[in-house]
Amino acid sequence: MTNKKISAILFAVLFAVQAFFVSYIFTNAAVTSIPIAMFIEMAALVVFGVVCAKLFANEDVNTAKAAALTAMYIFLNGIYYTTEAVLAQTALSLISETLAANTALAIAIIAVRIILLIVAVVFCGKKEKEPMNEEEVIIIAEETAEIPAEQAPAAE
Repeated sequence: MTNKKISAILFAVLFAVQAFFVSYIFTNAAVTSIPIAMFIEMAALVVFGVVCAKLFANEDVNTAKAAALTAMYIFLNGIYYTTEAVLAQTALSLISETLAANTALAIAIIAVRIILLIVAVVFCGKKEKEPMNEEEVIIIAEETAEIPAEQAPAAE
């Protein structure tokens, strides 16, 4: 599995986490009093989908365009990464009120998102190891294998 595929999987997992936490908000937007942070969350979810599409549509992810898109996503997320907003969001996401009142849960949610994002970006930017050609493999095999002449396979 290539680094790009690992990164794509991590981005997809992060997108699913984001979608889970806003699903209830989308459903009840008309009947709930939603703070501005929740609208920013919804906008960030859409922006994140665009970022993923752009990052993985490019062959070279180390472009200025890919970096700008990633920076925009991180900036948008930074706007609403407050404990209060995540607590409110957690409560709106049908997680029980006891859990929603727990600050540690809000911090854990923030940590999961940040860790997934960082790991995904790291894998996205990592260079793939180039496969060795046949001559290099033979040279390495000859250097590492100390086969006595009588045990070596006969040439055909």
